[in-house]
Amino acid sequence: MSYYIKCPFFMAHKENTITCEGCMHFFDTKKKHRKQIEKCEEGGTECRYAKRLFECYEIYQDSSDLELRLHEVYADEMRNQISTLVWRLAREKNNQKKLKENYENALEIKIKDINRLTRQLMLDRKKVAINEKTILALMHKNNLSMTDISELVDKYRDSELIFDAKSGKVEKK
Repeated sequence: MSYYIKCPFFMAHKENTITCEGCMHFFDTKKKHRKQIEKCEEGGTECRYAKRLFECYEIYQDSSDLELRLHEVYADEMRNQISTLVWRLAREKNNQKKLKENYENALEIKIKDINRLTRQLMLDRKKVAINEKTILALMHKNNLSMTDISELVDKYRDSELIFDAKSGKVEKK
């Protein structure tokens, strides 16, 4: 993307920075960067930093203090930029901390779920083992083969079997 820059203090720009006379400006979003470029295209009349430089050149143009005053403006703007970068860094660290806390909380919940499901699986495996032993004992006692068991399963597949505690027998519902 090319720009027609009218601001006399503009020197260069990259993805998230604009370099001006005496200072580099940092932007955390492309939208903010683009908005500042638009100010540069307009000649810097809407830019706070450019206004300060214009004012400094106007006031001290014939003075031996011009260079000193310009360096004061440069230093002040660099302090502002550094302060902004420090604030962004602190904000980013805080966001990182929140992300880490959210991750750790989610991980803790998942670990609890895994432990609960593992316990349930172990109980289910014990129940299956007991049922297998019971079926094997009944097969042995009644001299039944796997074919006999398969036929019984097929015979009662669509039926609901209920254990009657009084009679101690299984009945078909």
